[in-house]
Amino acid sequence: MRHLARFHDPHELARVRALLRDKGVPTWANTVESYRLGWQGTLSVCIDEQLDDALRLLRDPTHAPAHPVDAEAFERALAADGSALLVRATNRLLLVALGLAAVLALVVWAWVRFH
Repeated sequence: MRHLARFHDPHELARVRALLRDKGVPTWANTVESYRLGWQGTLSVCIDEQLDDALRLLRDPTHAPAHPVDAEAFERALAADGSALLVRATNRLLLVALGLAAVLALVVWAWVRFH
């Protein structure tokens, strides 16, 4: 994944992302809003080899990328993989926490019962 551009206007970020998606260049957008700097968005190209094509598309929207892909399907798969990983990690953390709570409860019960 390669950084493409930083934006201070959410509409411009959406416009550029839609252009790249329509041309077969999948992207990843990240936004942050801070009290001091305001809204900022960054746009990265998901496939490193498409960075040059993406830069050319910013200058010339009629440019045809050398190796376009189904950007919508790529972005859906990227988002789905990330959320599934987060769910698995959260479930594992919850199981570990419940296990530790059960062990602690057993230790407290044994302490009270035998002392």
